[in-house]
Amino acid sequence: MTVQITDVPPSSAFLPASGSLRRLTHRPNKPVPADFTAAYEDRALVYDTFRYGEDDTILLMGPPPISLKQQWQEASFVALPSRTPLTKTLYVSLSQMTVELHGAPAAATAIEMRFASQRYELPIGQNGAAAFAGTRLLTTMNKNNDLAWVRDWAAHHAKTQKTDAIVLFDNGSTRYSQGDLLETLAGVNGLKQVSVISWPWAFGAVDPRMKRDRYWSHFLQNTSLNMVWRRFGYAAHTYLNCDIDELTYAGPDNTVHDLAKAARSGFITFKGQWVEPILDAGAPPPGTHGQFHVRLNTPKARYHRNSKWALDPSRPWLKALKVHPYWHWLERRPLFAKERRKDVFYWHFKGINTNWKVKRAIDVPFDPAIHEIDPVLTKLYPQP
Repeated sequence: MTVQITDVPPSSAFLPASGSLRRLTHRPNKPVPADFTAAYEDRALVYDTFRYGEDDTILLMGPPPISLKQQWQEASFVALPSRTPLTKTLYVSLSQMTVELHGAPAAATAIEMRFASQRYELPIGQNGAAAFAGTRLLTTMNKNNDLAWVRDWAAHHAKTQKTDAIVLFDNGSTRYSQGDLLETLAGVNGLKQVSVISWPWAFGAVDPRMKRDRYWSHFLQNTSLNMVWRRFGYAAHTYLNCDIDELTYAGPDNTVHDLAKAARSGFITFKGQWVEPILDAGAPPPGTHGQFHVRLNTPKARYHRNSKWALDPSRPWLKALKVHPYWHWLERRPLFAKERRKDVFYWHFKGINTNWKVKRAIDVPFDPAIHEIDPVLTKLYPQP
């Protein structure tokens, strides 16, 4: 099968590095830890700009305003080269914002944005929904993960979930190039559409000052989900979000894509279970997914509470731009729209980890008092 490769350079805008205007954090008067400040994105205005749908709509996607609300309300937009004025609507949630612009001529090639006395010219990216129409779409973000991990993650979902399209965001990897990632994905049987997008900006950090929503500053991660959905995925069969260290499983006779398509609301969620960082005997480190088979022997101990999700983007309620996807939920979904599936889960591999956030990939000895071999994982990926 020939794999189509979609090249998508983002169209972004940032506050000047030399200026004083910045996006403040929530609770700016409360002491902010130095590591949080170092990782916080205070200059990004727009991560991407692109056509949406078949009409005159342009979408800009980026972080929420927070302290920049007035500047966003006063911002003005015209289409280039005609200089046609555009009307704007802002859809804001905790960790992202969508700016909807109307009135752009079909011949428009860029947007001029006037923001806080600065002028920005944003090339208009083309809509990619036609290339991904009808596909079973999977997306994630990557940074310096072993290419074997990327390959086996994609191969698992292609084989067991019938995933046939992937949009992967690369967050500034230094171990390899975008071309290496494309080559890796293009070699996976079952994939027919692949895009690797350079997404090199600040990822954000956990905010220890917050009792709830401690991951609120992960603007880049959450905006990537929305960008895929609105630029590529709204005509897809279904849309799944799953990390490189996670493998989705819906049983031997089902796929998460089909279950989402058949769901009453078109939106399903499912929980996970941990796989311990104990490599199979004789497997060379760092190993890959099929070389980890050990779990804790009690369901409660291995349970992973964070939800993953899949959705059918054709449902009318999902067309509303106020609905924002987050890594573990949908913001502003209607009541009762979520269907929790207990027959679907994902394995979360502690050993598939560069230890960039939490040191999980550490040597742990097998202890029969607390460990056991996962029978389903072993059936899928037999031990040597």
